Amino acid sequence: MGNMQNMQNMPGMGGGKAPAATSASATGTVESVSAQQRKIKLNHEPIPAFGWPAMSMEMAAAPAVDLTQVKPGAKVKFTLSKGTDGSYTVQALSPAQ
Repeated sequence: MGNMQNMQNMPGMGGGKAPAATSASATGTVESVSAQQRKIKLNHEPIPAFGWPAMSMEMAAAPAVDLTQVKPGAKVKFTLSKGTDGSYTVQALSPAQ
């Protein structure tokens, strides 16, 4: 189970492509939320802009995101940003239609 089969799908292998995206939007389901720690765990769909498969992961939430209104099991649309340190932060969160 190597990564070789993914190599031909890698964008920008030698082309003058722009660097990888620093923000992306996706939808997912809230698994858990901690308003005190400003963390939210999302089970999200694939995020091609980041090269991510569908997975469940916990991320920090930006101060503008109101985590007190978010309930586990809710389907949400969210926007992630990638920081210069490589961490990901949820910048926006809204109910998925």
